[in-house]
Amino acid sequence: MRPTARPLLSYKEPVRMHVLPRVTLWARERVAKEFDERGPDVCIAELTRQLKHDNPEFLDIASKCAADLSDPSKIMVGFGMFYRLLVVASASAARPSLLSPLPRITPETRNLLVDEIDEKGIEHFTREVIGLLQESNP
Repeated sequence: MRPTARPLLSYKEPVRMHVLPRVTLWARERVAKEFDERGPDVCIAELTRQLKHDNPEFLDIASKCAADLSDPSKIMVGFGMFYRLLVVASASAARPSLLSPLPRITPETRNLLVDEIDEKGIEHFTREVIGLLQESNP
């Protein structure tokens, strides 16, 4: 049994997600164009291959959350667009030379997130994360 840890999102004060880059209109337009021109299936297949190699724990969380909802393929397209927005914004803002500018999720962090998602439920957890993002990275 793992030791009990404080939930990642259960802080008395709002968490500032400074690790995440600010997404610009340019990044939104670029990602939308990628998905429009190449198609969501191609984009998600490419992203899945990349994440299996670079960040498998992140892919695992997204896949399991999507599977719990009514339309997993639509959820994965939304996740894919969100992830690409972060990658494009990270690469253009600070580290253009890195292949994967976002942090790799460790198995330990993944387990903490999964425990918190299980405790709160996917919908409550998702609403809470969206609220934090809207507050810190509109």
